[in-house]
Amino acid sequence: MIRAFFLLAAAVPLGAQNWDVFAGQPEAEDAGRAVSRYLSRAYAEAGREFRAQFEKLESAADVEAYQSAARARIRTWLGEMPERTPLRPRVTGVLRREGYRVEKTIFESRPGNYVTANLYVPAETGRRFPAVLCPLGHWREGKAFPSYQSLAVYLVRRGFVVLTYDLPGMGERLQYYDSVYGRSLAAVNRSENEPVMEHSLLNGPALLAGRSLAYYLLWDGFRALDYLAGRPEVDADRIACTGASGGGLQTELLAALDARIKVAIPVVYGGCVADSLFLPGFGDRDTQPLIAPRPLLLIVATGDSETKRSLQYRGYEQAARIYGLLGASDRIRFTAVESKHDYSRPMQEIAEGWLRKWFNMPAAGDPPALDAPETEASLAATVSGQVRVSLGGETVASLSSADARRRAQPTPPPSNRSGWAGWRERLRGRVAERLGFDEHRPALGARVVSATGFSTYRVEKIIYSSQPEIPIPGLLFLPLGRGPFPAVIFTNEDGKTAGEVVERYLLRFVEAGYAAFAIDVSGTGETSPGPTPPSYRYYFDGPEAELHFRALRAGRSLAGMRVHDIARGLDYLQTRQELDGRRISGFGLGAGGVQMLYAGALDGRLSAVVAAGALVSYAELAGSEFYTQRLGVFVPSARLYFDLPEVAALAAPRPVTLLNLADGRNRRLELERAAEAYRPAADVYRLLGAERALRVLHADSPGAIAEACLETFGRAAR
Repeated sequence: MIRAFFLLAAAVPLGAQNWDVFAGQPEAEDAGRAVSRYLSRAYAEAGREFRAQFEKLESAADVEAYQSAARARIRTWLGEMPERTPLRPRVTGVLRREGYRVEKTIFESRPGNYVTANLYVPAETGRRFPAVLCPLGHWREGKAFPSYQSLAVYLVRRGFVVLTYDLPGMGERLQYYDSVYGRSLAAVNRSENEPVMEHSLLNGPALLAGRSLAYYLLWDGFRALDYLAGRPEVDADRIACTGASGGGLQTELLAALDARIKVAIPVVYGGCVADSLFLPGFGDRDTQPLIAPRPLLLIVATGDSETKRSLQYRGYEQAARIYGLLGASDRIRFTAVESKHDYSRPMQEIAEGWLRKWFNMPAAGDPPALDAPETEASLAATVSGQVRVSLGGETVASLSSADARRRAQPTPPPSNRSGWAGWRERLRGRVAERLGFDEHRPALGARVVSATGFSTYRVEKIIYSSQPEIPIPGLLFLPLGRGPFPAVIFTNEDGKTAGEVVERYLLRFVEAGYAAFAIDVSGTGETSPGPTPPSYRYYFDGPEAELHFRALRAGRSLAGMRVHDIARGLDYLQTRQELDGRRISGFGLGAGGVQMLYAGALDGRLSAVVAAGALVSYAELAGSEFYTQRLGVFVPSARLYFDLPEVAALAAPRPVTLLNLADGRNRRLELERAAEAYRPAADVYRLLGAERALRVLHADSPGAIAEACLETFGRAAR
């Protein structure tokens, strides 16, 4: 009956086939926005209670209770901050200029975590000065960025002590610095925004360790504030904070959480998304009301987009309401300056006026003339200009690993067969929780949008709903005949048909009598919010990163969403009468292999799993000085509770084959090291008498990979 609408296409070359499923369908119009739209709704839902509390504020007492609860919520999400160990500051050089000096300084925010800074001190002696802490924006030069130099010199000549300091990934603190090329490995060339790339990369290991990059950035800021407040030249009761771009975001967060900051001036604020708090339902602008009633000046630039300025003004209105309830409406101000995205001289003058007003300082004379900026080398606190070269010490990645080891709460493997079921249940719960795996199963709404017949098989284009807002496109390759056929669900990190996978794998499976269902999980292939150019950097500063960070803000994980997409694909396959629902295997490539491992751990309907080119383990990734694994494999806090070999063990005793496992840099790992990493999983399989069901192999060609897949699928049938 169903064959009536097939097109006979045996003579059409396979490479000429159009595998797009959404083409000509209603979903085609905004398929790339569907996942983002879902995440926007999830973000709003996560913040619904928070927003409702905010809207109910009617008095100063209400505001104070709200602020206290919000700060406690942020601190709980950030986690316990490190011990305040000795800063061990040292001045490595002094530049003496007319009316001031610059002390080139290094202090330790944590033991061995070296922070490079420049302290600008007025030449005048005999009194204490108000001080300004200046966290940096995402400029490669760090504290030597000309506009920050200009700001510091302007303020120090007007009677302020100023501290500028390099954050990780900036200036002298490049975390992925390569001394041969003299640049960060995170950037293909020096013209790229190295700090943004470094921060996106740094968030990965921090996330696995149950932290965020914000945790490490804020701690450096708190300790910089400790150093500034402890200087004998500083009036600790008159400390302000100001920074531009990412430094503006840091200004807001530091001021919201540390009452020692008496005046806050965020400038062209927003910065890199990786620096943000990923507290579900809590946005960057929600920090501004926590600064009230301390003076807050918000400076934006006409050179930024109108959309950005509109959002900034909406945030101002939200904060202004709080200032009004506290009787402090005169302490908040919003101003737009004719300027590019920078901390320009007009902005500096406006900021200085605000500081003088609230620090009760008399008006000063005419602004000083601009000086020629110092060179990076002249302001460097280290001999080489890089902490990693001159001092070594800790990085965000090494601190994250140490934090993970210290805070780990492993699930001990079962010692006997009777303990296996309980161990599996506990570990499965932890994995599902960390993934944010959604057990909800809304209506599939599946439909076949077209079908094409070939001489030995047919292909159906299918759309089903993973979530009501997220349509998933799939290609179902079916052998000719009545069935029921065993089936394979397939995911590929680059999209369902990228890399010649139809010819290399899917048709090989069909020839062997299997139905093959290739799907684009959220953010891949036809569901991607934008094209992904062939460079690894776009996985950290492109469509993959956009969805990864949006998912975190919504209290989800991109990996968890994709595992849910696979589960919904299994739901669909179970509805097909010509398929054997008891023999459905999973096969994933690259990041798709990691997600298929998770699917096998959480969904018993997968009778076998094959992962090819997948990350071997989170421990291996954390041990890599630099990594090129995609953000879609990262799961919040995973290293505290489990690793990928344990995920594979949850599938026991079902067959699992791991092919060409990769290290942190996505290079094929030596077979012996890969097998050793999976020894804990092998022990679980051995405990169940299924030691041969788990295999770690190398395959040197697509044909060999296909054969290994078929052999694994066949084991499930037996």
